[in-house]
Amino acid sequence: MGRMRTCLVGGIVALMVTALGSVSAVAVEAKVEHLGLELIGNLDVGGGDLTTRAVVLIVHDALDVHGASGPRALQSALAGHDQPSLAITVGLGIDARRKPFDCTFEHDHRDSDAVQEIAVWAGWLVSQGAKSIVLAGVVARCVG
Repeated sequence: MGRMRTCLVGGIVALMVTALGSVSAVAVEAKVEHLGLELIGNLDVGGGDLTTRAVVLIVHDALDVHGASGPRALQSALAGHDQPSLAITVGLGIDARRKPFDCTFEHDHRDSDAVQEIAVWAGWLVSQGAKSIVLAGVVARCVG
């Protein structure tokens, strides 16, 4: 697959929660290395325990970041229910990517790249003691 122009459209959170909680004081930046790049995310144990509760692994649409409004709101809501979560940023081949990717620009990122990154993060969660992982996706509209 060559270069492609991507603009992801519509969707909703794959996991529903009932109420928004406050941002947890136990959230920390998480980092892993993959293919020579640093990937970043936000781990929030939400008052829960990685070893006794399922950890929700939150993936945003490919061009956004873990700190965008959708992943941030879901993570906050989960924390309000003492539910541990990890919101990740798909790297798109960019070291320690922290900014949304402009959907009007071409890129070489493939869906299979994101699948590999999700697997790396799942492995990292297991190494941190997670016994169970639930994958949730958040998709936002791209204007451009």
